[in-house]
Amino acid sequence: MTQRNSTTITVTEQQLLNDMDVSSWVKQQISETTQADIIDATHNVELLIMVLEQRCIAHGLKDGKTTFELSNDVVFTEHELIADPTVQYWLRIQIKETRQRDPLEALKDAQLLLAVLEQRCIRMGIIQRH
Repeated sequence: MTQRNSTTITVTEQQLLNDMDVSSWVKQQISETTQADIIDATHNVELLIMVLEQRCIAHGLKDGKTTFELSNDVVFTEHELIADPTVQYWLRIQIKETRQRDPLEALKDAQLLLAVLEQRCIRMGIIQRH
């Protein structure tokens, strides 16, 4: 699903792959995550969104509200995530590579990818529709 003008529009993954307005990053990730563990992929994208939101906040591009809340005792920096050997390779690479992109565009792309992954989870019966 994607958000446009505050209305939820359901689109298929194939439609996103064919859409000229969808970034090449999103298209590549949609294709690559078809073979990935869906739970791990979703978790990684959620963490990436948290990193990107913090970047946007630091650049004054977003208010202080974040999509995902961590418990008060969990705090991390981008550098800690990149250095942590327990963090999956995909996430470490994406944190580094998205530094070269506009933070808001990277955040929008990650949110779109998360919506795709959540739809996969719904189709697979892993999560319930909201």
